[in-house]
Amino acid sequence: VFGVEDSFLNLFAKLQRLMPVLALGCVDAKFQPVYVQDVARAFVMALDDRQTIGQTIELAGPRVYTLRELVNLAGQYSGHPRPLIGLPAALGRLQAMLLEYVPGGPLMSRDNVDSMQVDNIATGRGASLAGWRATPLEAVAPHYLGRG
Repeated sequence: VFGVEDSFLNLFAKLQRLMPVLALGCVDAKFQPVYVQDVARAFVMALDDRQTIGQTIELAGPRVYTLRELVNLAGQYSGHPRPLIGLPAALGRLQAMLLEYVPGGPLMSRDNVDSMQVDNIATGRGASLAGWRATPLEAVAPHYLGRG
């Protein structure tokens, strides 16, 4: 889920403002980010649609990205694009373990690394929500990431 105060794209934008280069594991992990306001709208729509009772509705954005692509977009939109080095699996896991102990809360955890082993994208098996459309990340993220 992405939006003005998200802890995903904003984190990568902030890191690129601070660091000359980023090293990150799981850069080929797949995501299909959905805009937070679209999720809220889907909940409201589902409340008014009796056909959604007992159904699983997958909410996903219109496009699949790799983590590498999302980090690069966050840097581009924030005005601080940085080179990104993809780490091998073992180094990515070690990095995550170290980032669990960063003051102010974990930036990443080994659980995050484990979860990125499975693509975080829609399966297409969920029920549809009539009239719901996902907003592309490119239509929203440049506006809030460019502020900082």
